[in-house]
Amino acid sequence: MTDTRHPLDPLTADEFGRVRAALVAAGLVGDTTRFPCVLPVEPAKDAVRAHRPGVAVRGTGPAGPGRAGAPAPVLRPARRRGGGRGEHGRGGRLRRPADRADNPRGNAFTTRGTVLERESVAARTADTARGRTWVVRSAESRNRLGKPRAYQLVPSPGPTLLAQEGSSVAGRAAFATRHLWVTRFAEDERFPAGDHPNQHPGGAGLPAWTARDRDLVDTDVVLWHVFGPTHLPRPEDWPVMPVDRSGFRLRPLGFCDRNPALDLPDLAACAHCPPGACECEH
Repeated sequence: MTDTRHPLDPLTADEFGRVRAALVAAGLVGDTTRFPCVLPVEPAKDAVRAHRPGVAVRGTGPAGPGRAGAPAPVLRPARRRGGGRGEHGRGGRLRRPADRADNPRGNAFTTRGTVLERESVAARTADTARGRTWVVRSAESRNRLGKPRAYQLVPSPGPTLLAQEGSSVAGRAAFATRHLWVTRFAEDERFPAGDHPNQHPGGAGLPAWTARDRDLVDTDVVLWHVFGPTHLPRPEDWPVMPVDRSGFRLRPLGFCDRNPALDLPDLAACAHCPPGACECEH
């Protein structure tokens, strides 16, 4: 059977499933995601001699290895299930003004959060100067401290899309102009660049969906986190590039009443118990 698909055709649902399963099984999505690259063709000597810092070497092989690149994988967590209705917001660290009574040494800081109630205000960029994070919290479920149970997304601090406005890349990969998008859950909204990014003129996907400005409070939502390294080639990348890393954290925030690892038994004391069970109540 002859494969008639074009190399630039979007991945099928089955292919996306296999990729996702491989990444999850390898532990590559979550703490860190690695981007190795192999350069099979050495750049032309004239191009190397004429190279200026900050300018990509062009024409180094059939697929252009050696060019500066910015892969932009997108995390699309499954919609929140159970746990009641929710709210979504951003937060950051702020210096507190010096005050003789409340902050006499001027070294205190606090946090400030803002609820992102609609899609139009939920397209956000990271702010490393303030340690900006995003939180999805329950409006109904509370922990033992009376606070909403929540998950916190700690973003990757990389740059957004560096392509010029009006370019083909910027039109079709407009999702990469923000670090975070939040949309109301819809079964048919699966790909951040739209269903066929190599066939539409631009604007499909997240920009089109968020233009509807749907309400995000007390409903199922999807967080889209855009992250990835911006690769500027080095001599050390030839002929096999060392691993580059990019990552994020999705962690519970007040979701547990205490450190859940405290329930683990003492391995030394339970060495005589059957595997996976503790019968000595240590």
